[in-house]
Amino acid sequence: MISKAPYFGGQFHADDWTITVAMVFGIPLGVLSVPLANAGLGKDMWNVQFDKITYILKVYYVQEVMYFVTMNVTKVSILFFYLRIFPSHKFKIACYVVMSVTIAYGTALVFAALFQCNPVHLAWEHWDGEHTNYKCSNINLIGWLSAAINIVLDIVIITLPVKQLLGLSLSVKKKIHILLMFGVGFFVTIVSIIRLKSLLQFGNSHNITWDHVPVGYWSTIEGHASILCACMPAIRALLRKLFPAMFGDRTGASSSGTRKIRTNKLSSSNVKIFSSQGHVPHSPLSPRSPHARNSLGKGGGTVSLESDIFPLVERGEVGPGHGFGSYTIVKSVYEN
Repeated sequence: MISKAPYFGGQFHADDWTITVAMVFGIPLGVLSVPLANAGLGKDMWNVQFDKITYILKVYYVQEVMYFVTMNVTKVSILFFYLRIFPSHKFKIACYVVMSVTIAYGTALVFAALFQCNPVHLAWEHWDGEHTNYKCSNINLIGWLSAAINIVLDIVIITLPVKQLLGLSLSVKKKIHILLMFGVGFFVTIVSIIRLKSLLQFGNSHNITWDHVPVGYWSTIEGHASILCACMPAIRALLRKLFPAMFGDRTGASSSGTRKIRTNKLSSSNVKIFSSQGHVPHSPLSPRSPHARNSLGKGGGTVSLESDIFPLVERGEVGPGHGFGSYTIVKSVYEN
């Protein structure tokens, strides 16, 4: 959100709005751990007051719904990001298919969690065995199935743009940045697998205040790591604005639409070098080579154009009407 502030020349897109929604639901996953611990989560169930157990299960019910919303909206945000930067028609169709599956699966999970018991309040009250005339779904089975599907979707979304990325000509440093982003994505998948194991343990538990702890912290780590993964391009763009020297940007942060031009004459070869910074008038992920040479006509000589672009991190830097990312062009004019 900070990188999209007017000061940084940012602009909100669908991926930004959806990740904001994910953050609204994801941040409480960690915040609610404090009242849960104060109520007795992490203690043996036989050492916790009955009303505290009911309170813990009620908060757990809320966290359950928030977790499902966070994970699925984050996936949708990443897919919206893919749609914004990759121009391939076939790739966009694949993104829409995966997004449709994610939305359908996520919506079903949220409703299954909300209405796991009839009446609803028995989701956190039926533990004492004193209630009759109620019906509850097998929430453990729902949790296991959701975790398994979640892992599959994570792998699909992480590997989806690999073919597109392999066709790009990037510097070693920028390839490392992409690998770091994918590394966080695979970390989320590993956390999902560990969480699935803790769910299996929790499903067979008769000591809910003790055995819920691993499920709780792995769910929180997974949710926050997913949001971090989706925000990494914007984080890099923000750092590039604040600390341009770290990313080799000599011109520093400048407002949108501003151009800085330097001219240097080299007497020995009569060469003029111009450097400018602005917006790309076409998609930076075009498979065309970043190098181009054009004839100068009667004036003789050639013009050499070179651009150095890392499209996955210049989120929101869109020119008026088209284009993505920032670019640098160096023109060398050799006069006869």
